[in-house]
Amino acid sequence: MQGLLELVKAEDPDVLFLSETKLDKEGMKIKILLNMPHMEVTNCVGRSGGLALLWKEDVNLVVNPGSSRFHINAMVTGDDGFIWRITSICGEPQSRAKEKTWKLLRILHGQYNLPWMWFEDLKEVMFASEKQGGQAKKQACMDKFRMALEFCELEDLGFVGDPYTWRNHSHCAANYVKERLDRSVADLEWRTHFPAYKAINGDPRHSDHRPVIVILDPDPHLGSSHGVRERPKFEAFWLEEDQCEEVVHNAWHLALLSGDVPIRDAIRKVNSELHSWSKEVLGDLQNRIKKAMKDLNRCRKRALSQEQVSLEHMLRYKLERLQDQKNTFWKQRAKANWLKDGDMNTSFFHGCASERKKVNLLKKLKSNDGIWVEGDENLRSFITNYYQNLFTSSAGTRESEFLAVVASVVTSEMNSFLRRPFTVEEVKTALVSMGDLKAPGPDGMPAIFYKRFWELIGAKVQLEVLGVLNGGPIPVGSNEIVIVLIPKINKPERVKDLRPISLSNLVFKVVCQSIACQLKEVLEDIISQNQSAFLVMSCITSVTYRVKVNKNLTDVIIPQRGLCQGYPLSPYLFIMCVEGLSTLFKQTEEDGSLHGVHVCPAAPRINHLFFMDDSLIFLKVNESSAKKLRDILALYEDASGHMWALLASLTLGTVY
Repeated sequence: MQGLLELVKAEDPDVLFLSETKLDKEGMKIKILLNMPHMEVTNCVGRSGGLALLWKEDVNLVVNPGSSRFHINAMVTGDDGFIWRITSICGEPQSRAKEKTWKLLRILHGQYNLPWMWFEDLKEVMFASEKQGGQAKKQACMDKFRMALEFCELEDLGFVGDPYTWRNHSHCAANYVKERLDRSVADLEWRTHFPAYKAINGDPRHSDHRPVIVILDPDPHLGSSHGVRERPKFEAFWLEEDQCEEVVHNAWHLALLSGDVPIRDAIRKVNSELHSWSKEVLGDLQNRIKKAMKDLNRCRKRALSQEQVSLEHMLRYKLERLQDQKNTFWKQRAKANWLKDGDMNTSFFHGCASERKKVNLLKKLKSNDGIWVEGDENLRSFITNYYQNLFTSSAGTRESEFLAVVASVVTSEMNSFLRRPFTVEEVKTALVSMGDLKAPGPDGMPAIFYKRFWELIGAKVQLEVLGVLNGGPIPVGSNEIVIVLIPKINKPERVKDLRPISLSNLVFKVVCQSIACQLKEVLEDIISQNQSAFLVMSCITSVTYRVKVNKNLTDVIIPQRGLCQGYPLSPYLFIMCVEGLSTLFKQTEEDGSLHGVHVCPAAPRINHLFFMDDSLIFLKVNESSAKKLRDILALYEDASGHMWALLASLTLGTVY
């Protein structure tokens, strides 16, 4: 799977033919990953055979009826109106059944009077020179192959690259076999219309077969990219290098020589040393892969010997390790789960990361007065002002009135549990619960780094985290948060169409996660004013925000309120805050001022349901109910500062 995804990413084919898929129509669900929405499949028999023809949305291709388990036939109409036939065909695997394949070629030849090109894996060679090693091919079989092509007026399109498209990769030179089993052929009319065609025997990657790549109109051109420099982040694939541990140990001990330095400063030193090592010692990963591939291809062209076979296996192992690192590199950026049918999906992760980057790019936003704001600098200023206003407290003076209806539900036992000192085990539990490759905060370090080097840095992390959790001050800078903006809709126009996600330093995240795990234990009984709010409020009011706009950061924003998605305490604090609003609605139901609905005659009456993203309020359609609803929302807004966008979210309905 990985090799196929890498091939599609590298070559970007308009039409793709796969043979020996060993899957049926239900199993061939890869067209989404390959970004090819159209597919024709012939089922395998048991775990043998199976064909697939895939093509892009803008390719005018029509599959002809009558496909078999050995071929798929289609017609292609070019942009110039030229119509030609493309056939993908796979030969009978058994020598005694080859005659069926030659008969099929003759039948296909007579079906349509159109220019013809086809890809084939006929499991046969045309000449003795197309096979090296193993038992020699029978001359009669090769003759019948050539005669079938001559009857169909087809000629081999040749190749660029390695002449052998299949290898058995035996570890013993005496048993090593390589053959040219895959090729493309076409008739004179097709070759005349595409005089600049080029057939390439591509890189086999993880397959025994080399892909045959046919370029109809080669037009090589160089693209250009002007990337914006990223903030330095830890690369998870470094962990697969033998020297990584030594670099981390040396950098960590060097950082601690300055005395009692905060975790943030020590981590920055380690990150800086890792990046220097990667640049000066390892070099660019993609260049290392290219060099390894060249070395492997050079080895494959050498004369067959035991030394050559051993060297080939060693180089293949080296290349596979580098490709594993590439897979990790893109997985870290994709923010996607592993596929069920394999864990080597580099191109899939690359595609996810590239698509996410494209979707997240902000070009312009509309202000409240309808004016478009464009350009990175203007967008940063505009977004800074938006969030500065959003995070400014707007609570009024009715807090006492609001809290008067909220009963105290925290027992002395709960209070003792919430106020007890945090332990080392709770800190470790909080860290373990975090995703290894979740996006890091300003420190650039994901959780996998802390988990991998816990024996080295764990004592220092625990000391700082427990110091904060048990009443100490939060170290300066450790609670810096970067907010990234993720579109809620396909084409966002306003800031409200973007979902803010907070990315905090991992040490601060462990602090918040530890508190969240503690609150979770008693949440069902709290959902009211709780008496451990002093620590929670410290985590909220001491943070500083910067918003990332197209990889550049805005000015610092000091919030007076508000929590973003990605902040571990957000769901728990939201539930506790909204419980006050829920209490107001319960009170109106009890005093009869706001009637709800019955689900059934014997069920209790309800007038509200709250979810994380939606609130449902049930009431009679009359003036008094509307006024009561307005009064409740006004009190909640004044006391909490939480504003309701009624015009954007109000939906009226009737319950029967």
